[in-house]
Amino acid sequence: MDDYYVTMSGDYGGDNYLCYPAKFIKCDFKTLQNLLLEIDFWDKEGVELNFVEIKPGNSWLTTGEGGGEKLWLSRGLEKKRKQIQAVLNNKKKKIGVNTKDVLNFIIKLPVFITSFIIIFKALRKRDKDNEK
Repeated sequence: MDDYYVTMSGDYGGDNYLCYPAKFIKCDFKTLQNLLLEIDFWDKEGVELNFVEIKPGNSWLTTGEGGGEKLWLSRGLEKKRKQIQAVLNNKKKKIGVNTKDVLNFIIKLPVFITSFIIIFKALRKRDKDNEK
């Protein structure tokens, strides 16, 4: 078990969220799955929960940058370190999503929708032009 790490990522492996030696994890698998879904709050597609075997010194996972003997988190999750650590230690079941996170997403939503509409219209125009 010493050579196994738990990694969590989203965006089909494009966003690395967390890396932690499996030997330190006290919570059950279902709690780990729920933690990943909570971390990847807005986009539930492409999430990955992996148990990987890494020999010391053979990967970024063991250098300290991606884990080592302590919990590695992406910068965006540093503010949730205590809550995430508590879940991994089986002291809490959830990290909790605060209202500020929800409001920030809602505020940005019109920009996402507008961008999507512009892209959609451009693609539709391109397709019509290609039909001619």
